[in-house]
Amino acid sequence: MNKLAIALSAALSLGAAASANAAEATISFEGTITDTTCEISLGGAGSAGQKLTLPTLGKAAITGTEASRETAFNVILGKPGAGNTCPGSKAYLVFETTNVDTTGGLKNTHTPDDEAAKFVELALVYKDAELDLRSAQPDADVDAGIYTYPMKARYRKTGSASDAVVGGKFVTSVGVDVQYR
Repeated sequence: MNKLAIALSAALSLGAAASANAAEATISFEGTITDTTCEISLGGAGSAGQKLTLPTLGKAAITGTEASRETAFNVILGKPGAGNTCPGSKAYLVFETTNVDTTGGLKNTHTPDDEAAKFVELALVYKDAELDLRSAQPDADVDAGIYTYPMKARYRKTGSASDAVVGGKFVTSVGVDVQYR
């Protein structure tokens, strides 16, 4: 009889412990995954497809006025026409950080390294502010299913004040994902 009482007591204790740990609320998640959200393209002088051609500058210009180091372009989501517009009322660009350095700019990835420009990187500018690509998520409002981000690519010096810019080729890229809300 003692064994039966102990077994019943243990079973009731486990049931009480389980009900004491019951959740007070349930959070559910729901989303949609598609092949592609909508067409992404570049617009502006010097852009061809998904490539933006930067100007050739002298080394001294890298520390010169901002305007002399900039190339304006637009990131455009969607295009006019049936089936080419984007969803949502606001879109956010999310940058992949593969080529992003510790200051949030884009590293020079040109190879071979002995031909690459040194102590220079590329900053992306949106709404007159340089973006930290490690965390920035610039947003735009929809206009007839199209989002436009007027941006600039700006060369900027890296390294210490005593590091002189070394001339060479500059190549970089950044992956872009889009979130709609």
